[in-house]
Amino acid sequence: MSSSTTTKFHEFMAESLGDKNIRDVPVIGDVLGAKLSEAGYEKAYTLFGKFLLCHKDVEEFQDWIQTQCGANSHQAKTAAQSLFADLFLLSLFFAYVILDFLIMPSTTSQKFRDFTGESLKDKHVSEIPGLGPKLASNLEESGITKVCL
Repeated sequence: MSSSTTTKFHEFMAESLGDKNIRDVPVIGDVLGAKLSEAGYEKAYTLFGKFLLCHKDVEEFQDWIQTQCGANSHQAKTAAQSLFADLFLLSLFFAYVILDFLIMPSTTSQKFRDFTGESLKDKHVSEIPGLGPKLASNLEESGITKVCL
């Protein structure tokens, strides 16, 4: 990723999708953003929905955005990585909520409190409680090395 793409990626991941514009998704500029808007994808969450409709399959999503919207391979890959990272963080949040309150309140909540009890700013993804080395490695390969980007 170029430095401007990396900056946009970090800004995109810094907060929830909320009501972000489609052009807030990393590597989606005016041209691709206009094509996506014309296709009904004006907000980042609608593109995230399409990612889910692609069965969370990065390759299927990349193929769709290239074929239907004219994204190049770099744009397709970076957009997919951004949406995968957002999905991962959302899944992680819900997993901890469920574990904390329903399944293992004493063990999980203590590990989670220890993990979140201090700044997440400099924590590496491999430090996330319950995250296996394979998933940590996959995140690192996608350019996600820190818990807070």
